Amino acid sequence: MQNSTYDDLISEAGNELHWFCEPCYSVVKNPLNDDKVIQVLQQLTRQLAIIEEKLDTKVDSAKVDALEKNGHGAGD
Repeated sequence: MQNSTYDDLISEAGNELHWFCEPCYSVVKNPLNDDKVIQVLQQLTRQLAIIEEKLDTKVDSAKVDALEKNGHGAGD
C-alpha cells in the first residue's frame, strides 16, 4: 500500500474510505469481549516465548557441536 493511500485511510479527508464494512467496523471499534482478545494475545505471547527458548537452546547446541567437530572441545 502506498503511503499516500494509507494517509488517506486514516485522515479525516478520507472519511469515505473504510478498513471494514459498517457492521464490522462497529464490532472492531467496540468489541463485546475484550477479555477474550487479551487471553488470546497472552497465549500467543507465551507460545512465542516457548518457541524463542527452544530456538536459543537449539542454537547453543549447534555451536557446541560445531566446536567439538573442529577439535576445540573442553578436553583439548
